[in-house]
Amino acid sequence: QRMGANIMALGGITAATSARMERGFAKVSTAAMTTATSSLLIAAGIIIPLGLATKAAMKFEKGMGDVGTLIDTDKESLDGIGEGILQMSKKIAKPISDLSKGMYQIRSAGIEAGTGINQAFGVLESAGKLSMAGLSTTTDAVNALTSAMNVFKEDGLNSMQMANSFFKTVQGGKTTMEQLNMSFGQNAAIIHEAGVSLF
Repeated sequence: QRMGANIMALGGITAATSARMERGFAKVSTAAMTTATSSLLIAAGIIIPLGLATKAAMKFEKGMGDVGTLIDTDKESLDGIGEGILQMSKKIAKPISDLSKGMYQIRSAGIEAGTGINQAFGVLESAGKLSMAGLSTTTDAVNALTSAMNVFKEDGLNSMQMANSFFKTVQGGKTTMEQLNMSFGQNAAIIHEAGVSLF
């Protein structure tokens, strides 16, 4: 019985030690990922205050993880998409977490990969600029643009032309990009069927 008790006690110690080791490895893994992402931010020339660097890196990791669920990684490089988002953050001065959320929404809407004006990165840039001008999140701008692109695709307009149209609406009316996104997104098909043009 005493031997059995000793074995059980040893088993408990081993289990506890194993659990501590697993937690330790998990922390190291998370820290390594965060450090790698932070290094990527620095390499891309994106300057983040020291206290915010870790949070920004973790949000970016989460955003890219979400994007990764939507793409075929045998055909597309998630690292390449991440690098593109980092470079765009420098170009249009939007937070990388905001842009990664926008990219997730773009790919969710079925927009194909690429840098063309109506492809993923082209739409993300148009949405980023619209969100800057319309004082909204990139996601609000993305949702409005992708709704317009899907419904008005036969009109031959590109994402930047649509973004300009939305901005003029915000600029000339008593509305915000967030409010416009909500109303337009719900009624885009009806607006199109009524023969209303974006221009």
